[in-house]
Amino acid sequence: MQTDREISRILLRARVIAPVESEPIDDGLLTVRGERIEAISKYAGEADAIDLGDVVVLPGFVNSHAHLEFSDVERPLGRANMPLPDWLQMTIAARGACSGDRSSAIQAGLAESLRYGVTFVADVAQADFIADDRELDGIAFREIIAPTRGRFDTAVELAQTICETAKQQTGRWPWGISPHAPYTVPLPLLERITPLAVANRTPIMTHLAESPDEIQLLSEGAGPFRDFLESMNAFDAELQPAGRTPMDYLSALAKAERTLVVHGNYLNDAEIDFLASRRDRMSVVFCPRTHRYFGHAPYPLQKMLDAGVRVVLGTDGRGSAPDLDVLAEARFIAQHFPDVERRKILRMITLDAAEALGQAATIGNLTPGKLANFVLVPFQKEHGGDWLSAVLESDSCVRETWLRGQKYLA
Repeated sequence: MQTDREISRILLRARVIAPVESEPIDDGLLTVRGERIEAISKYAGEADAIDLGDVVVLPGFVNSHAHLEFSDVERPLGRANMPLPDWLQMTIAARGACSGDRSSAIQAGLAESLRYGVTFVADVAQADFIADDRELDGIAFREIIAPTRGRFDTAVELAQTICETAKQQTGRWPWGISPHAPYTVPLPLLERITPLAVANRTPIMTHLAESPDEIQLLSEGAGPFRDFLESMNAFDAELQPAGRTPMDYLSALAKAERTLVVHGNYLNDAEIDFLASRRDRMSVVFCPRTHRYFGHAPYPLQKMLDAGVRVVLGTDGRGSAPDLDVLAEARFIAQHFPDVERRKILRMITLDAAEALGQAATIGNLTPGKLANFVLVPFQKEHGGDWLSAVLESDSCVRETWLRGQKYLA
């Protein structure tokens, strides 16, 4: 990571400082000491303050779901509106074609994330993920795939190893586990894995209710996902009986201390209410531009928020999205869901996301004692005095990203 010289104490003046949880401060002063925020106040003529100019200072963004291993993909795989099982076939082929060391792709994804103002990322990781010396902070959710009973024991052993390791970790990239999805981790396996996460307080991330084909597999034991699995000799009718719903999976996952349900595009009202009643430990990760890429039915975002579900945002990966810009996801919400309160949208990529990932003690908003992770977004003249418009209704890029009190230089 390239940084300015080491900072002991620095004062930064900006047109607006927006802590997110509290009211914004016009002509504000942010004081950083080492890696932490020391104070936030109104600028009072401090001579040693560095004037950042016409910018909004915001907490560093949190990308609540990414697949960094595909960060070297130039454009989304396949074509828009294609069925998810067909896209997964292409993903498997792409992963097979890049079976070597993926560290360079992951590193590229981390660097791209920092350029877009992301200072914490929840990544779905493979066996070759190495967290040492990464340029930003995050959680590596180790992916688990075992669609047939013959692979269960190996999957459980992996989950146990990851969970026990996570319990002992103190570094900047702890492990979580990611039972991939209902069609690759049948309910009997999920019910064996979840207690391991419970015992070790390991966070879980899983894809659920992502497509109509997934719902059909659960309800009928048939459809395109069955065909997809059978084509790989990976379908077991006893493990995928008809009559199941996402609620069966939510009930198993609810026992964990912290669960992130990725996508949730086709959750029904009862499932939404279930998640809302457990928002202290269960959150939904919406990936808006991936949702658009697959042409899904309108997302029940307002219904989830009204019910009390904690919804946060992720970019998914470059296999289904144009980039790793989580602010672009928030701007997509502002454009396509005009009834959602704009400050709430910002919380989806800052404080709410930090809470969903169990990181709110150190990141998510600008307050003394927390890490000095923040971004500068240009405050352009056409937005008048409306700082929220400057952030959410603009196409301007993040001007600077600061991580642990140091400025990132791309």
